[in-house]
Amino acid sequence: MIKKEEMGIRNRLRKLDLRAKISLALIAVLLPVFTLLGFSAHLFIRPTLLREIEQIGVSAGKTLATEIVARRLLQKTDRERLIESRVREFLYLQPNIRRIEVFARDPSSGKNLLVASSIEEDPEDVKFEAPDVTKITTELKEEPEVGERGWDVWVPILSVNSAVEPKRDLKLTEPKPVGAVRVVVSINLVSRLARISSNISMIGGAIGLILLFFLLNGALRKTIENDRKLREAEKENLVLSEQLHEVERNLLNLEKFAILGQLTATFAHEIGTPLNAIGGHLALLKEETAPKLPQASDRIGIIEGQVAKIAGIVRGFLQNTSKPDSQKQLVDPHQIVEKTLSIVRPRVESLGVQIERDFDRSLGPIRIVPVDFEQILLNLVNNSLDSIRMKNGNENHRLKLSTRVKKNGVEEGIEMRIRDTGEGIEPDDLERVFQPFFTTKGPGEGTGLGLSICRDLLKKYGGRLGIASKRGEWTEVVLDIPYRSGREGAEG
Repeated sequence: MIKKEEMGIRNRLRKLDLRAKISLALIAVLLPVFTLLGFSAHLFIRPTLLREIEQIGVSAGKTLATEIVARRLLQKTDRERLIESRVREFLYLQPNIRRIEVFARDPSSGKNLLVASSIEEDPEDVKFEAPDVTKITTELKEEPEVGERGWDVWVPILSVNSAVEPKRDLKLTEPKPVGAVRVVVSINLVSRLARISSNISMIGGAIGLILLFFLLNGALRKTIENDRKLREAEKENLVLSEQLHEVERNLLNLEKFAILGQLTATFAHEIGTPLNAIGGHLALLKEETAPKLPQASDRIGIIEGQVAKIAGIVRGFLQNTSKPDSQKQLVDPHQIVEKTLSIVRPRVESLGVQIERDFDRSLGPIRIVPVDFEQILLNLVNNSLDSIRMKNGNENHRLKLSTRVKKNGVEEGIEMRIRDTGEGIEPDDLERVFQPFFTTKGPGEGTGLGLSICRDLLKKYGGRLGIASKRGEWTEVVLDIPYRSGREGAEG
């Protein structure tokens, strides 16, 4: 049970922020320190004050005993009055003295009897006998009269009797005690001063603790704020560095695009030359064999058709790599779709893919550069065909193209979906398919530029490109293209 409570406390402490943890640490360190200082002050001040009060009693007793001896007050007939007068003066000068008593030795009995007192005594107490006092003694004890503690100080009254002729004999007799002075000093002042000193120490310590806490807390807050600003600056630097790297990557990609365009144009041009020669020789061959071999003429016609398709594809390459007309036109999206499907018809037939159309014929024309739209559709359809080709199995494959009107707030546009039954895309690869040169195809089968180019082209017209897929079953690409000025141009 105790371990569970300790674990709970540790978990709560771990959840605290840095500022709260340091504040608790400051309190845990400073509070015992100031408490120890206050206790130490009380521990050292009280004994010092007690010694000072003790010295007051000793000094008063010695002074009174010396005066009694010097003025021979004990030998005078009115000694009680003279001594009590002096006692009252001591009480007036020293408020801490509660009581002073003077005792004198009775010659007949040899006992120390009370001679004078600062307190009115009963007749029975007048014969109070004091002990023999030969040296100064002090004792801290309870005062029965007032119920308070105080110093009980005893000072002997010593008398030195000289020889009959002191000038002849310089030796003096040993001092003899002829009485005693008792001084009772209250220590209430010590208690008050010690309590006041302790309170002052505790209050000063508390004030110092609070001030130190707030000063350290302020410094800590400033340190935390500077650390937060530093982390924000580091994050901003990371963002700027990432943006710089992105710009560098884009520049590199643009260079690659330019090189790829040049290579494509060169490739198409080099293929176009022998294709023209093949087409010409086929035409001559057809003229020569048509009258003689009608069956051969039919086969030559099939070859001419395939060569014509190859020539069309090459012309498409040349159109894509040449500088296209940047003039936007009102085009029918369905017409561009049919044109794209006619280009890829040989692949569709060889793969045995079934084309499905679900068009919304109420769609209006969109204002776009036709070549850009053709390039987007051609890339996306070819990707679908590649996915179908790489899928294992002999099942019937389908490629479905659908269109509909889509409203995005107050803005209208068209939504086109291209869905295939190919091998699909891994979930981890979906986040990277739009990165330039990223491809899931095998070596030599793709450059990884198609989706990146399509997305960039759509951005020019305020459009968006999305993709969803399920590995091994299907992939669907969604194009959103706003009408914008296309409707205005149609109405105009």
